[in-house]
Amino acid sequence: MVDQTQTPTIPTVDSKADGKSDMFFANLAKSPGPYIPGTSWSYWKRMFLNYLAIRQVTDNRTKVLVLLTELGQVANTALEGLLHGATPEGKPFDDLLSILEKHYTPKVLVLAERYKLLQLSQKDNQSLSEFYAELSQAARNCRFTSVTDFEDCMVRMAFVKGIKNKNTRLRLLEKEEDGDSSGLLTLAQAFEAAQNQATSREKPATSEPESEPSETRFRQR
Repeated sequence: MVDQTQTPTIPTVDSKADGKSDMFFANLAKSPGPYIPGTSWSYWKRMFLNYLAIRQVTDNRTKVLVLLTELGQVANTALEGLLHGATPEGKPFDDLLSILEKHYTPKVLVLAERYKLLQLSQKDNQSLSEFYAELSQAARNCRFTSVTDFEDCMVRMAFVKGIKNKNTRLRLLEKEEDGDSSGLLTLAQAFEAAQNQATSREKPATSEPESEPSETRFRQR
């Protein structure tokens, strides 16, 4: 954790230079407070960077010390573990942010995110504008900007959505990379072949109906 003797002196903003009130700038320059694991890291990071910009903090070492001061005990402890004994005060500011971002930002499962998008429909009492905004937000994690073959992308999305075997769909949705449609087909066929082989080997004399696998975690809330 940050050494109290190294607590930075944060520059003050000259609010009178452009006729703004001290109270206006004081409200703008409030820090976001300690980061709470489980909440949006991207939002906290954006608010923290805005805080540094408003307070005109540009020096690397000062930014590091402010970061460590504002992070809070839980995130500081996690950071120390991620650095494997290295002192965070001696690291570049951008490196620390990158380490924290990788730790607190969950991996994006592209196929699962696109499946969630296709599952969305307008809710009761939801306006068209609100529904459009929800779709736009859900699409942000779908990585459409990196798609070069849109036809193949649409085939993959429709393929996953239309598969009848829920076990196969769930296995595909857990993939980190979606590949291309032919690779997805090959993978799905391999999953189903393995499942059929396992089922044929077991063949219990009496068996209860198996409950269907849950796709709840892949549905947009």
